[in-house]
Amino acid sequence: MFQWYKVEEDRLKTEHYNLHVPLSLDKETEQFLDNSRNLSNSVLTQIYHSLVKFFLSFFMTQTSING
Repeated sequence: MFQWYKVEEDRLKTEHYNLHVPLSLDKETEQFLDNSRNLSNSVLTQIYHSLVKFFLSFFMTQTSING
């Protein structure tokens, strides 16, 4: 499993470090991330998305999160 972060014990006071509760991903989240990685690495999926985006650009404009 990929470790997202690591708390450096020597940089914290002992009282603060003792409050740290390390968490990990549940099985469902791991499956979701694996599936997402596989889809993003798929060349055919990327080509499909590029073609659809190009085709749809004739009919609608691309918007950003700001509108």
